[in-house]
Amino acid sequence: MNATPSIFDMVRRARLVRRAFRIDTSSEISENTAEFHERLWPIRSLKNDDSGYFLDIFVPDPFETDPAEIRRQHSLETMTLVWFKLLTPDFDEAKLRENAAAYGRGVRLTTAERDALRKLTHTDAEGLKRDGLLPSERRRYESLSSFEKNRFDFPISAETLEHNAHLTRVKRAKFFKDYDEGLLEDGDPNHTRLIRYRTRWRRDHLVAACAMIEDIADWIDEQIALPPNRRDKDLDILQTRYARDELPETRSVAVTRRESAWLAVAVTTAEQVSNGSAKHEARPQVAMNALTAFGKYELAKKRAIKSKIWSETTSRKSRNILISSLL
Repeated sequence: MNATPSIFDMVRRARLVRRAFRIDTSSEISENTAEFHERLWPIRSLKNDDSGYFLDIFVPDPFETDPAEIRRQHSLETMTLVWFKLLTPDFDEAKLRENAAAYGRGVRLTTAERDALRKLTHTDAEGLKRDGLLPSERRRYESLSSFEKNRFDFPISAETLEHNAHLTRVKRAKFFKDYDEGLLEDGDPNHTRLIRYRTRWRRDHLVAACAMIEDIADWIDEQIALPPNRRDKDLDILQTRYARDELPETRSVAVTRRESAWLAVAVTTAEQVSNGSAKHEARPQVAMNALTAFGKYELAKKRAIKSKIWSETTSRKSRNILISSLL
């Protein structure tokens, strides 16, 4: 039997999905997609037809037994990876010249060194597809502490990266092909289809994140309803640690008025001020996005509960899908 999660279990889960509230505007969607699209060019250009949109890096067949075919495939893999490195914006020409000079002097890499370079380049290409980081940026990112990584300013927005991770291989290929065609004459240069699709996709992520915030807010309400001497001491930690007082006041009708939700949002979106510190500081824009999303979530949930298909016995995922459809 699963134990009831503690409040800090709920907080940890909610904080893992707080990036859902880093919401792109329509112009940011276009700008970030364009930048991501441009950064993926070294992979897409490995094939000069539409199959390049699948962003595949050639890998030899591990079950091949014909020696001649094995050599051919390894040669093709090497050429593919060299081409990828040549087209990557941070390609080091000086390093290439240095390696060529060493080769001229008879210096050769060992099999293990070649395999390590091949593996590293594959990793760079796969990483570029995942988070848009160039190899030099990836080395810098990987050298950071966990705290610094959490504050790392990715060149591509969190929402664009989340959207890319959500796409299947086939959908991603169609997405980038449609994007290219949108830039052509009689296409959709403003990418309105992309923006509409992203908005629909975003709803499911926001609802799931808001449901986690609601769990925290419900726990807070339960504690506040108790006499002070019976309240869980963790409530004091939530109230003092996560910079609730730093959130800006607003008169927007879209923002939730539920005070426990404001504290839950502060808990979810605040960031540590330094590595290992218990003190946090507010992220006002992310918090306001969350408060607005939660306000819409509350209204959609009320409509969902009134519908004939709502049931508390169905899974949270099913209920969230219904709420999402009513946002």
